[in-house]
Amino acid sequence: RSLSARRGDLVVVIVEGDVIVRTIDRREHYTILHPENPDYASTIIGKGRDFSVWGVVTTIIRSFKAFSSFLE
Repeated sequence: RSLSARRGDLVVVIVEGDVIVRTIDRREHYTILHPENPDYASTIIGKGRDFSVWGVVTTIIRSFKAFSSFLE
């Protein structure tokens, strides 16, 4: 069973063919996707724009250092 995306959830979305992870902010006539990284701009999704929520992020496992040493 999948979760429905609610305002403030971290979601995996497809926007015009690109997979991105953003915090979702649904409004009455549009949706705003906010990045966690301040170097990126928010994305506003209006009517007619190709957009799909693939899922809600519930857990993040982070071990980049161990993985990068595995590749060496």
